[in-house]
Amino acid sequence: MACDDDYVVDAGGNRILIGLTADETREFERLDDLISELGPAGTDDIQSLNERRWLILYDKHQSSVKIFISIQNAMAFRKSRTAQALTTRGLVLVAMAFLPIRQLPPCGTLWA
Repeated sequence: MACDDDYVVDAGGNRILIGLTADETREFERLDDLISELGPAGTDDIQSLNERRWLILYDKHQSSVKIFISIQNAMAFRKSRTAQALTTRGLVLVAMAFLPIRQLPPCGTLWA
C-alpha cells in the first residue's frame, strides 16, 4: 500500500515508513500483506485486531507524512527565497561595480 515516497532511511540505516520505527514498519508491512491476502471476507476477532492495529499504524504514518511534507515545503520555500535574495543582492553589487566611484551610494546604504 505504501509507495517509495513514503519511506525514509533512519539513523540506523533502516528503510522505514515516515513516522514509524523500524519495528512498526515491519509490522505494518506484514499486516498489510496479511489483510490484502485475506480480503474483506471473514471478520473473526484476530482479523479485526489486525485491521485495527494496521489502521493505528497507517494513521500514525499519514499524520507524520503531512508534517514531513509541510516541513519539506517550508524548507524549499525558504531556500528559494534565500537564493532569490542573494541573486538580487548580487545584481546590485554587480551594478555597483560598474559605476564610477563618485556615483556609488554612501557606504552601508542601498538605493531603492
